[in-house]
Amino acid sequence: MKLRRICFFILVPIMLLLSACGIYNKEYKSESDYISPIQIRSDENRIIVRNFNELRIAVQSIIDKYDGSEESIILFDSIYNGDPAEDISVACKQAKTENAICAYCVEDITYDLYKVVTNYEAAITVHFAETLKNDIIKLTYSGELSKYISKAIDSRQRQLVLLVDYSNYNEYDIQKIISDYYTKNPLSAPREPNVSVGVYSGSGKQKLYEINFDYGLTQEELDLRTEQIAAFVFPEIDRTDEMDDLEKAVYACAFLIKNTAYSSSRIDNTAYSALVDGKANSQGLSMALIALCNRLNIDCRLVYGQKNWQNHYWNLIKINDKYYHLDVATCINEGIKAGFLLNDERMWVTYRWDMAGYPQCSDRLDYSETMFFEYLQEADDSQSEEAERTSDT
Repeated sequence: MKLRRICFFILVPIMLLLSACGIYNKEYKSESDYISPIQIRSDENRIIVRNFNELRIAVQSIIDKYDGSEESIILFDSIYNGDPAEDISVACKQAKTENAICAYCVEDITYDLYKVVTNYEAAITVHFAETLKNDIIKLTYSGELSKYISKAIDSRQRQLVLLVDYSNYNEYDIQKIISDYYTKNPLSAPREPNVSVGVYSGSGKQKLYEINFDYGLTQEELDLRTEQIAAFVFPEIDRTDEMDDLEKAVYACAFLIKNTAYSSSRIDNTAYSALVDGKANSQGLSMALIALCNRLNIDCRLVYGQKNWQNHYWNLIKINDKYYHLDVATCINEGIKAGFLLNDERMWVTYRWDMAGYPQCSDRLDYSETMFFEYLQEADDSQSEEAERTSDT
């Protein structure tokens, strides 16, 4: 009995002590919503990160998806396994060197770091330069570049900015795309633009290209010439549906001989010069022939080489699956036989070119029985008469 009393007196104080602890906890425990010093706009603007790699990706995604908002929010998860203060600084610095958009148009990335109870929260602000980021077209692969560059030339844009995730193209590759497109489509613009290309690299193979087109014309002049090109009508174009490729070639060459004067001026080097101004040098005449052949659905290519050791342009034209040389400038100056549908052997007498860079021309062709041959001879005769009158004066 005595032992039981002793145990009772020992247990009672212990129970009272435990009960008091419970009362103590309940009395001082309270919960309330934390009001962040940052005004969070919506859950969509908060990016939760759990490690440095996610933090780095989050910063870059804020740059890529920038929508004009003042700031974006990154919330460090309670299980974040790094130092938020140190990591956010490193992530912002890396973004400046690993992101092509940053290299192109971001002046600075700033942040404010706040502690939210036990977590951290960062407000990221991207300071863009005056360059309009919204004008950047995003592509995945460099194979898509030609499509957007050709559209820019066709619409006579002054600037084009393309961000490509995977690209090995450099400045000269971009310039070649532009030159090749214009050469194949000489009526896409009144003249071939002078092009400057800025290349900005990001991580891996990401590249941003800023392409500036200079047409050497005011906007008013460019618009006027574009309208003149659009208004150009190739006479009797409807009749060409009845022609074979040889007859189309005869007709196109005869049209240029009859309607275009040869010019030695360097500035008369476009299809516009030949078809609108009515005068062109060898390059302009060759570009005009390509433009006409495009409308006639004939394969026609530009050749650059030398004639009598002087720089010169002419064409290769495909007829019945075989290529022939056609030099409109020589046809105008020396007669049809001197420059119309010749093979390599005949051309090599006075011409030089990179033979490995062009299709072989080994066939001979008789065009005297073709439709429009009389028109070709008539054009040839009129040029001869004009030359004689000029020499007499």
